[in-house]
Amino acid sequence: LWKYHSKYKHISAASITSDGRYILIEENNTLKVFNNKGHLLWNKSINNKITSAAISPNGKYTAFGTFNRSSNSTIYLLNNEGGALWNYKVGNNEFRIFGDTTWVHEWNIIAPIFISADGKYIIAIDDIYAGQEPHIIPRNSRILFLNNKGELLWDYYTTKGIITSVDITPDGRYIAIGTGYPPSSDYEDYNISENVCLFNNKGELLWSYKEHYIGGKVESVSISPDGKYIAGGFDNGNVFVFNNKGDILWSFKLRSFSHYTLWDPELKRFRNYSLCSEPVCNVDITPDGRYILINSLDKIYLLNTGLNVNKCINSIAYIICVIILSGILILIISIKRNKKQRK
Repeated sequence: LWKYHSKYKHISAASITSDGRYILIEENNTLKVFNNKGHLLWNKSINNKITSAAISPNGKYTAFGTFNRSSNSTIYLLNNEGGALWNYKVGNNEFRIFGDTTWVHEWNIIAPIFISADGKYIIAIDDIYAGQEPHIIPRNSRILFLNNKGELLWDYYTTKGIITSVDITPDGRYIAIGTGYPPSSDYEDYNISENVCLFNNKGELLWSYKEHYIGGKVESVSISPDGKYIAGGFDNGNVFVFNNKGDILWSFKLRSFSHYTLWDPELKRFRNYSLCSEPVCNVDITPDGRYILINSLDKIYLLNTGLNVNKCINSIAYIICVIILSGILILIISIKRNKKQRK
């Protein structure tokens, strides 16, 4: 239909309304909104670094987060013409420079940010960084739940680890989060207290689930629009589907002997690696909970969970197909039974 060429190195954020009428992008700390014919409707340049941005599914609002390393990070809400409605200050960024080394006491990075389908709620993830160069890493995270008037309704801090994935129902009634260890961290310092959590829009933690293995990390969570089903994919290849009471309805393990080559900067040469379990990169669940789409390093899995919308008992998981991205299509049928459990 049309395309847009940026004169900068990359476009940092892109978001589209549910009806496809409006497209938001962010480049070089400038927000731009186009219509579906490619015409620029408005743009807004920001003095500070934009760390995340999203347009509401109904197109009425644009939310974004900014970062200033020596001041507050900020969440903004704009109307559909780019006019400022409010801003909300987050944290107190503080750092010191000793010689050639930067010591960070606290940096708050707002990423990602979401708006509920009706535009009533804004959900932002605040990753809280600390440390000294080159080991300035997120120590923990905070989820902020605001209304469209800029009032903080509730927030939640992870005790250990960071929030790695978030999904919300269109009405903002349920919020699912996944957590894990920060990158380049010592697993022993991050004994994650929860991996998958479900909150309601009052900020009440309804349930949490923890995978019992060292370095557990949720790569992706997905929640059905009615909030009945929650899927979580882990970096060890495990995939779980829960109901909204926290019961495990179904599980699946990605197993594959993958071979790949990476550059080792210490040895200054390429090294060959093998994986017997594939990490889950992303999961997405259909509204009725019957199908789940999973992508790993180089494959896409379409699964039929075997769940009955009205009755969830011992379930059967069928792999419909595995698509090898190099172009080979392999059809597999596999059966795995799991008993219903409660965390």
